[in-house]
Amino acid sequence: MNEPIKILIVEDLPTDVELAQRELRKHFKDCKFVVVDKQEDFLEALESFDPDLVMSDYNLPTFDGLTALKLCLKYKPLTPFVMLTGSMNEDTAVDCMKAGAWDYVIKEHNKRLGASAISALEKKKSLAEKVAVTKANEENLLLIQQIAETVPLFLFIYDISTNTVTYANRDIGLLLGYEYNAIKEFEKKALIDLLHPEDAKDYKDKQKRLTTLSVKETVECEYRVKNNNGDWTWFHSRYVVFTRDEQEHPKLILETVEDITTLKQSQAEIFETHQFYKQILSSTHDGIMVTNMKDEVVFLNPRMELIYVKNIRADAKVNILQLLQELGRGSELDDYNKAKKGEFRYSGDFTYKNITTEEIGWAKAQYLPLIDITDNISGVICIIHDITDLKQEEEELRESEHKYKTIFENIQEVYFETDLDGRIVEVSPSISHILGYARDEIIGTDILDAYANKSAREI
Repeated sequence: MNEPIKILIVEDLPTDVELAQRELRKHFKDCKFVVVDKQEDFLEALESFDPDLVMSDYNLPTFDGLTALKLCLKYKPLTPFVMLTGSMNEDTAVDCMKAGAWDYVIKEHNKRLGASAISALEKKKSLAEKVAVTKANEENLLLIQQIAETVPLFLFIYDISTNTVTYANRDIGLLLGYEYNAIKEFEKKALIDLLHPEDAKDYKDKQKRLTTLSVKETVECEYRVKNNNGDWTWFHSRYVVFTRDEQEHPKLILETVEDITTLKQSQAEIFETHQFYKQILSSTHDGIMVTNMKDEVVFLNPRMELIYVKNIRADAKVNILQLLQELGRGSELDDYNKAKKGEFRYSGDFTYKNITTEEIGWAKAQYLPLIDITDNISGVICIIHDITDLKQEEEELRESEHKYKTIFENIQEVYFETDLDGRIVEVSPSISHILGYARDEIIGTDILDAYANKSAREI
């Protein structure tokens, strides 16, 4: 529901008040009036009545229109003020308008009063909207400025045609240790002079691309800048078009700059650690292969290539399930799948052909879940232990055992072994031919019982 229009009339003649109200009611169906003719009443009405419109006579016995206008501008600057005058003097009208009146109406032209009020109220509405927009823009600008000044990034806006900075949220010279705060603009040329020689060409090439950037296109660049200590500081810059000229060519470029020195140092440390462990894995006697949760081979060491697979690369996305089937190792699929679920699995012994020597070797597989830093399973580690030497030693031991067992069983003399207590733990089968005892009768007896001569026992 629309509120009634509140009109404050400053007039001392009742007849003029009645004429003004009659004319205004022709244009406003619902309106309220307050009439005053003294300054103190006028000030009180401005506060308590809070009018939408003020209409004031130019001349009053104890008050005047210009004073009312000044007070209105002071306390209610957005309230329309229309001056009513009985004079046809243009100088008076000009003085009123210069003083800040929104309009003036000569009393003889009273019929113009409604149109003047309507025009003034529309102007007030438009002005209020502009004030609101301006206030919102100022608040947004303040918010953006606060964000720009608090984010850890360096923000630059520079004119691509003149290559000069028009805005910077902070002085990058402070980070580098240079006294750049003595100047307001950080010249791009100064940065280029401090670039690392290996990064200069790429940086300049990226700068050239900025003149042809399309809508939503970005350019990113990593580079090193020498600081005041002679060390290199790593930066990552991202460029987008901020404004374009009339021909839609890039005019102002927004650049965000991030100090990534710590990140680069961490990456270097991780790389060194990676290379260290990679060297260890590459030199171990065991074959090692790693798969992801998609069953793709993502790593294998040189030993694995010799004892397990041929012509396989970690970047070839080889599927371990298909590989096991092709190698006739389908029995290990269950071990592999259980390792993906968190179990530690060991397979039986199997033979393989060395792809270099084509000799047959022996190996044993172990499947372990690969746990990432979040304690989640991210893949499977397959470790192939080469047990060829162990198998050869076992075979040699069996052959030796068979050889000495044959000699033991066919020896003509009696051979026996005892423990530290003198109990017989082994005796050759020849005991039955020489002494007439069965082996089972002798084993476990005291060796001294076998000597009838007491002196022999002492020996």
